[in-house]
Amino acid sequence: LDRPAPTSPAPKVLHEVTYLYAKDAGLWELAQPFNPHVRKGTEIGRTRALDRLDGSPLIAPCDGEALWWKETPSMRHDDILCAIGH
Repeated sequence: LDRPAPTSPAPKVLHEVTYLYAKDAGLWELAQPFNPHVRKGTEIGRTRALDRLDGSPLIAPCDGEALWWKETPSMRHDDILCAIGH
């Protein structure tokens, strides 16, 4: 009761959203540990076609905040895997 009220962080205004799409059908795996504060060049996750063992990294094209990401592992061609606000 004698403590000051907690303060909220200042609101952040995002001006653009960049969508990252699946290039092929297959499986998608979110990077672990996942950080919603995305930095350009960091790996967000990996995609893999069902007929291949090797995967391809999904790399953040910009700094920003991950607003949404696909939770399920299956993906279709052109599915949105992640949305980054910046």
